Amino acid sequence: PSRKPTQGMDLFSSLRLLQSFRQVTVVDGKLFFQTPSDREILIGHSIDGVITMAPLDSFANIRAGWGLFEAKKRNVECDARVDLSRGKLDSLSLKLEPSPIENFASVLSSLFETKQGTVRGEWAFRENSGFRGFLEIQNAGLGIKNTGLEFQKIHTMAVWEGSKILFSGGVDEFHGSRLTLGGRIEGWPSPQWDLQLGGDALDLGAILKAINKNF
Repeated sequence: PSRKPTQGMDLFSSLRLLQSFRQVTVVDGKLFFQTPSDREILIGHSIDGVITMAPLDSFANIRAGWGLFEAKKRNVECDARVDLSRGKLDSLSLKLEPSPIENFASVLSSLFETKQGTVRGEWAFRENSGFRGFLEIQNAGLGIKNTGLEFQKIHTMAVWEGSKILFSGGVDEFHGSRLTLGGRIEGWPSPQWDLQLGGDALDLGAILKAINKNF
């Protein structure tokens, strides 16, 4: 079979380069996200999939699966349809299988360390109706490095509704106290944050004791 190099190219440029083929198989690919500062972050590895071209209407249909971030095995399934003539995404369906939260350590601040828990999610995009989906974290544990502070039994849901992300959930165990989480993010690409973390009562003695153990 013929081969064409796509390394270092963005998705739309790569697909246009391959447009003369009716079907393209991707084996052991990698997917990067490029930040505004030109930093590249690996978000997908071990990508296997099939790209089917429809030259008459300039569409590419993509079916693929990959490992997200540090996942040891494939945990994401994707179906997408791309309009090559306009360089736009026409539709997208993504599913993240329940995965250990440790797989996402690279996207957390270096201040935190993951303890346990799972993450799962599903998202759908249609050009005429926008973006919908959810991300759920179950029974997670998160620690703040070098402080002794730990959040245990975290359960939270983030729901995407177009340009809004709505948050709800809580922490069942924070050194003898229970916390609640709620809020929203909206107004992309310059988002406004409204997040609230609260609790009925904090056991300050237990919190200070945990901090003092690290000093």
